[in-house]
Amino acid sequence: MHDLINDLARNVSKDEYVRVENDKQKKIPPNIRHLSISANLLGGMKKTELRNLRTLIVWKKAWSCLKLSLPDDVFKKSKSIRVLDLNGCCLDRLPTSVEVLKHLRYFAFRVPQRPWQTSLIRLYHLEVLVTRGHSCRESECVNLPANMKRNLLKLRKAFLLNVGGATISGFGGQTLLRGHGEFHVRKESGYRLGELKEMKNISGQLKIRSLENVEHQQEAVNACLDCKEHIEYLELEWSIHARALTCDIDNDVLSALRPHPNLDRLKIIGYGGTRSPSWFEANWLTALSSLALENCMGWVQLPPFGQLPLLKYLELRGMHAVRQIGQEFYGNGDIKGFPILEDMIFDGMLNWDGWSGTEDGSLFPCLERLLVSRCPKLREIPTFSATPRVEVEISPDSPPASCLIESLIATASRLIFLVSSYSFLSDLTTEQLNHVAELNLQNCRDPMPAGGFHRLSSLQVFRISNCSTLLSSVSTEAVDTYLLPPSLCHIEIAQSNVHCSLLPRYLQGLTCLSTLVLNSCHLMTSLSFASESPHLVALESVTIKDCNELASLDGFRNLSALRKLVVADCYNFCSLPADLNIVGSLEKLVICGCPMMRFLPENGLPASVQTVLLSMCHPELDTQLQMKEGAEWNKIVRIPEKKLEVYTALIHLLQLSRPLLFAHLYLYFGGACTNN
Repeated sequence: MHDLINDLARNVSKDEYVRVENDKQKKIPPNIRHLSISANLLGGMKKTELRNLRTLIVWKKAWSCLKLSLPDDVFKKSKSIRVLDLNGCCLDRLPTSVEVLKHLRYFAFRVPQRPWQTSLIRLYHLEVLVTRGHSCRESECVNLPANMKRNLLKLRKAFLLNVGGATISGFGGQTLLRGHGEFHVRKESGYRLGELKEMKNISGQLKIRSLENVEHQQEAVNACLDCKEHIEYLELEWSIHARALTCDIDNDVLSALRPHPNLDRLKIIGYGGTRSPSWFEANWLTALSSLALENCMGWVQLPPFGQLPLLKYLELRGMHAVRQIGQEFYGNGDIKGFPILEDMIFDGMLNWDGWSGTEDGSLFPCLERLLVSRCPKLREIPTFSATPRVEVEISPDSPPASCLIESLIATASRLIFLVSSYSFLSDLTTEQLNHVAELNLQNCRDPMPAGGFHRLSSLQVFRISNCSTLLSSVSTEAVDTYLLPPSLCHIEIAQSNVHCSLLPRYLQGLTCLSTLVLNSCHLMTSLSFASESPHLVALESVTIKDCNELASLDGFRNLSALRKLVVADCYNFCSLPADLNIVGSLEKLVICGCPMMRFLPENGLPASVQTVLLSMCHPELDTQLQMKEGAEWNKIVRIPEKKLEVYTALIHLLQLSRPLLFAHLYLYFGGACTNN
């Protein structure tokens, strides 16, 4: 919006609308009706009696969550609020005065840590409810009040966003549910599976838990899942810890839980039956693109999944009863052999010992990735139409048979090993090693082998995670040799003890290396490419995250191909390379979450830089950049794309005049925001 139009809108609406951006703002007029305020200034509201307030929207500028504690009586004098959006702050608990907002139509907030559910049940006029998870902590299931459908009779829309799930047994049939809904089945009234029949307006994701509590097939029939056409993702879960691993009633229950044919993704967990449901055999799920079966330990024979015309992702884990996979798996109709499947995973198939193909070999024409993990009895795989990227996860106690690796090599275009020990490599021939394109070492306690990994002459990607001793020293036998093959293009090191003096040694001779990623390497205090940079002629991207002891970078002068440099969440980082201005290829610079970063390089940035993102650095640097003045601002003023802070989408709405603001909110939330 042009500045003049913005100023005009503010002037026209100044008697009814106020936007508080900083602590220099004058006192909020007591008769104001619509207020938007930065989260860090919200505490000042308790000093003002806003009896006429209709709209309150709290926003934030920073990426990180701003944790606040509001007094319980913060809304006591503002009983006329219709629209309340608290998404801009991370509350420990909701103020008890939320209960007095009897006229509230729209309520949005991030889920507090302490119990808050009782605050909702008295909001009798609520029409739109928006709950969001947090970026600062792991998503968790939200237990919404079970009596909501009795109290919130006017609730028409509920958005359950970025949460691990939300129990939905308390919603009435007229409420549109959008997001991550969960239904936990119990053997008591109000929680039986048949309650889903009235919830006709579910959309997005639905997870049905504790299906072992279904006592009769008719309960599953009453759920009417095949009528719920807007469900995109369905998860059906039986608890494998609550009863025997196999159960005859599960066959009938799963057959009755036939989804709508529009379903896009399906996951079945802990099913105790032995048979496939009839709707798998009948090509019912013609729109299904993703299917996962997990810990269905009694399921003996897999249905013809190859006939699903749009299936792109197939995941089978813990299917212990499956011994053979053959023709019945691919189908025999007009559509067969997984025509567009791209990603296939087999994990924990402990008794699987046979996998046969078809006579014409027309299988998996679009397959891109095959992951085989913890399948100790498998000896060979069939020949595919495509040559996929094959990932093999190897356990130290059950390495794959040599014949399986030979079979994988015959099929794969890229062979990827996910391992916790590299000892099995010594059993492979040179020809077999030449097919290894990617090696992911996780939780490895072995030191670096004397000759390094130089034998893997075709290795392109090397990922190291949580390997405490692998990179902590260099063998005296390897003084005059390169430790890694020159074919490497991509290296990631995470949560591993690599010392700043040793890392350059590992990078010697890597003339093809284009990407280097360091994550949570807490022994790194500095990083210099001064001695090894002549080798790194292809290095284009360097990303360093969560290396809290890292203070400085140096020796970038000879990184002639470097295009992107990212330093994020490194608490002690304070110094970019002094010679960074000489790196004429650099196009993008990102410095985020580095509170000790006070100055940009004295000589400025190279003229080639097109994009710079600076966020959550030292307050002195942040202030200069926000005020667009000072020596540090002058170093980036010519750069075309400067991103200095992150705003939420609502901030842009709040720059509109009052009529336009409510028009946008009305269109988006379906009339929940009213002016009276």
